Amino acid sequence: METIALYVVAATLGSMVFFAAGIAPTVFQSLPEAEAGQFLRRLFPRYYLALILGAGSRRALLCHDFATGCRDLFHYRRLYWLGAASFGAAH
Repeated sequence: METIALYVVAATLGSMVFFAAGIAPTVFQSLPEAEAGQFLRRLFPRYYLALILGAGSRRALLCHDFATGCRDLFHYRRLYWLGAASFGAAH
């Protein structure tokens, strides 16, 4: 289980680097600035959700206590809503 959790962490970090170094610059080169900003504002809540699912699955793989796992899932859900609200996404 710890090996799988390590792979999940590596994939999460890899997606963060890929977004910052690959996706964001490409979007701003391909679209006008206003449209690129609008596109990224729509993409960020989904991006946050993917990161939270990665962190949550890592925690679930390493967590042996059900109550701790539930508390962490609530915390991750709250982080997703904060991220979505900060970029103006209506959910």
